[in-house]
Amino acid sequence: TAANNIIKNNGSRGVTIERGSFNCTLIGNVVSNSGRQGLWAPNSAGLTVTGNIFDKNGRKPNGNTNYRIWNANITVNAASDPSNTYTRDYLIADNIIYTTADQIAAVHIDADKSRNIIIKNNLLQGENRTIKIDGKNDGSIVIEGNE
Repeated sequence: TAANNIIKNNGSRGVTIERGSFNCTLIGNVVSNSGRQGLWAPNSAGLTVTGNIFDKNGRKPNGNTNYRIWNANITVNAASDPSNTYTRDYLIADNIIYTTADQIAAVHIDADKSRNIIIKNNLLQGENRTIKIDGKNDGSIVIEGNE
């Protein structure tokens, strides 16, 4: 659990839930002005992200491959993972997410590499309020009640 922290002005990611992690909670934090994602959470299971403020993370420009798309506030995908953990069972809810026009999205999900991801009741503010889903969503990525 990481709770009630202020994480700001990082050159790269604000928070990484490392590959192979299980049952992690990120709650009540402020993550702002990171160079890449405010939260990058690949190849983990049982992640809860609630009550956080993500403020204009992703200041660095994206690269030219899918694995170099890093300027969303929150990115859920898969990466090279020696633990062989499938990205699954995430709840991302009740966060406030501030964006800029330069960001690819407020939240970016790779549906081909993720299962049972729920994104609900987040307050999306700023110039790019999208939740971007790459790949085929077979219904296991649920998006509801985000404003």
